[in-house]
Amino acid sequence: MSVVPTQYIAALSIASRHVKRLGRSIVAMAEQVYRRALEIKMHKIVRCILLRNAHVSPMSQALTLHSDGLVASGRQRFVYLHPHDPTKLVKVLRSADQMQRRRGFSGTMDHFFPSTRVRQIRKEYSEYLRVMLSDMDMKQQPPIAHMYGFAVTNLGVGCVTERITKSDGSIGDTLAQVIQSGKLTDTHLELLNDTIGRIYSNGVRASDMNSKNFVFGHRNNGDGRGPEECVLVDGFGDIHAVPVRSMGRFPNRIGLDDSCKRLARKNGLEWNNEIRQFTR
Repeated sequence: MSVVPTQYIAALSIASRHVKRLGRSIVAMAEQVYRRALEIKMHKIVRCILLRNAHVSPMSQALTLHSDGLVASGRQRFVYLHPHDPTKLVKVLRSADQMQRRRGFSGTMDHFFPSTRVRQIRKEYSEYLRVMLSDMDMKQQPPIAHMYGFAVTNLGVGCVTERITKSDGSIGDTLAQVIQSGKLTDTHLELLNDTIGRIYSNGVRASDMNSKNFVFGHRNNGDGRGPEECVLVDGFGDIHAVPVRSMGRFPNRIGLDDSCKRLARKNGLEWNNEIRQFTR
């Protein structure tokens, strides 16, 4: 009976490990290619919707947004009440001369590549599509605001989105407003933590989880007002130049952990990374 030399056994063992690693690398690359192809397809869908809605209606049929209907203004967009539907809002891009000049890389991109502003909208809609289509048996509302496509307005193409309201029908308070007014309660924290839990479980790529993007209130469920909840109304979608969060659930969880720590630090809260909850 022949004896296999020890060096041969060691070589076979090393070769086997390399084959396994190669196999795992190929599977990981295939998953990344599939995810990227899916995102490209979503971007094309959103672009087609934008182009179709941007040219279908003459200005005589455009929504007229009034200055007294302005409810919020961000760095990139103005947010208006929908003039005909009390359950919706309309977000419109600021014109270039209305934008505050940013420094660093973001300011350079704004100046030399203004199309990146539209890219942010594409990313937002793509993420909404991804979250909604990832679980066709979804039994509860997503942690992000519903989005209803685009509309031509007197201020340009607007993004129509869900309106979160108080019991009296007025716009819901943001987390920032609640904290600044000193009215943060345990109920607010419970609602916020519930939303954070759903953001993690749905794998939402939230790139801007600041306190102004979380709103407390009720959705309109079609047959009346829904239960009180906390909703992430803006800041979702992987808008970073290098879309690391889109590469998988693990890098996205790391990004969410960092966003929650930053949200807690800036608003006088405590973040427990083990149970992924906020406390005071």
